[in-house]
Amino acid sequence: MNMMNIKSLLTLLLILSFNVKTVLADTAIRFNGVDSYASFDVWQPTGPFKIVVWLGEVPSDPSKKTYLLSNSNTKEFVLFNQSSVQMKFGDKYPGIWNKLNFYQTRFLEITVKDGELIASDGVKSVSVKKDYIDPIDISFDWLFRRSNKFSEGALQGLGLIDLNNFENSRNFGVSASGDPQLISVKEDSFFEFHNITPDDLIIGLDVPNPNVSAVNTISELAEMISIKYPGNPLINNTANTGNEYAWNGYYWLRTYLHFYSVTKNLEYLDLAVELANKMLSDTDITRNRNSFSASNNYKRAPKLFLNERDKIAPGWERSLSDSSITVLTDGMILNGIMRIVDIIRTENLTDYFSFADSYTLSAHKIVDSHESSYSDSKNSAIKGSFYYVNLYNENYGDTGLYSNPLAHNHNLTMATAMLYLDKWGDRPDFYKTKIMGIIDFFTENLEFQNDGACTWNYNWDRRGESYERYEDISHGHIDVGFFVVADKEGYLNNVDVMKCLAKTAIERIAIGPGPIPQFVTGDGISQKSEQIAFSYDWRELSKFEPSIINRSNNIMRHAVGRINWFRQYAAIAMTLEK
Repeated sequence: MNMMNIKSLLTLLLILSFNVKTVLADTAIRFNGVDSYASFDVWQPTGPFKIVVWLGEVPSDPSKKTYLLSNSNTKEFVLFNQSSVQMKFGDKYPGIWNKLNFYQTRFLEITVKDGELIASDGVKSVSVKKDYIDPIDISFDWLFRRSNKFSEGALQGLGLIDLNNFENSRNFGVSASGDPQLISVKEDSFFEFHNITPDDLIIGLDVPNPNVSAVNTISELAEMISIKYPGNPLINNTANTGNEYAWNGYYWLRTYLHFYSVTKNLEYLDLAVELANKMLSDTDITRNRNSFSASNNYKRAPKLFLNERDKIAPGWERSLSDSSITVLTDGMILNGIMRIVDIIRTENLTDYFSFADSYTLSAHKIVDSHESSYSDSKNSAIKGSFYYVNLYNENYGDTGLYSNPLAHNHNLTMATAMLYLDKWGDRPDFYKTKIMGIIDFFTENLEFQNDGACTWNYNWDRRGESYERYEDISHGHIDVGFFVVADKEGYLNNVDVMKCLAKTAIERIAIGPGPIPQFVTGDGISQKSEQIAFSYDWRELSKFEPSIINRSNNIMRHAVGRINWFRQYAAIAMTLEK
């Protein structure tokens, strides 16, 4: 048996052995009220903060009080019962009494600002205002214990979110086997259970599912967008470049297509078509034909356009300050546009066939313009990848490429467009060999973990692992998005990969109510603006781990306050199902 078959067999055995122990629902740890509790390194906010808790259980006695959090030295605490919360600030004890229903929702959220305490059960919020409430005058290091008083209860997840300094936040969870999980940027952070037995593991729970935002329906969000962007986003701007379309327009296309998929209202598909038409009217070749700005001053591009300066690329210049034609920019834009084609063709929307045909023809030309940048022989360790183009020779083929391949998200977003072209173009399976090479390049470098999760690098570097870094959650959604499509369209045929990606989502990323980490390993903390990436594509792994939907909703609840950024609209859109 060769080494590749041995590796595949070991991986399969690992996944199968893990599946024997796995439950699809979530887990919690029960504290006995006698001597069990949890401890962690002292957490103190630097300003306004949130405490968000998934309560594994809530006492059945309405009057029973539970110490949730406390400080082992200074005795501050958070206390709750079925309908009330109370905190200690110095010698003051503000609280909200008999206004909420934690017993029903198992979700408890407390927001503390200067002079105000706001409590929520995920459905209803109530506040109390007192001048003495100061968010920086409190800190915690114990759970379910205050001094020598132990509280009975169960913890499923906890987020301590510093709204003033997001990196000072913590996310606590419970693994499938009952081990404590922690996301923190502090290397010396810890989270420990004390006097816990195997019988204290609770399985089969749902993840609490609070209201995500004040927006409840697609029509409400669509109305907000139309008010914010009269004339629709990007449409009336004559100076859009590839950057705007790849990192702005792509997310609008995904938003419109989700709106349509849920409602079947053709007005939303029309918005996607309008934007796709705008994008394709602004390719470099079209602008050049119309005598509008585009010229070949490319700093980076497929070899043809570097060698022959009279030729103009059929795709999109990255930006005016970085006049480059890249696989990533073209791939992101075509990724979105070809999803329109897929919906039109799949649903047999004959009135839109002319758009689908036009988009497919343009996409073929743009993808094919990058042909010389792809290789399955440049490096024997890589089955197939696009590469960076060597700027210092005129050679085609492997000698015209640098040694390092493009990052996975670059490859995979283009592969998504190529897959849809194979499905709906007039050259069936024309790109399949390249797509399968890119798949193999990614999957052969996956690192399967003992808990069923997997990790992977952002990039591959010929100089070795010290020059590589793990994939971040934001770019990771592009990777995951490809595999969701590939699995659906029958290109993957490897359920173990999909299961491990889903396990990564729940065992490394959304282990608790937030915040999520920076990397797929569970390390670091993503910037607040990047938290929303967990709402697109990662959510679609719920086929393999249903709790991902509720976990994503929890992340969106704290990551999106007032919606004022285009990707926030996309992130919230994905949470709406009516």
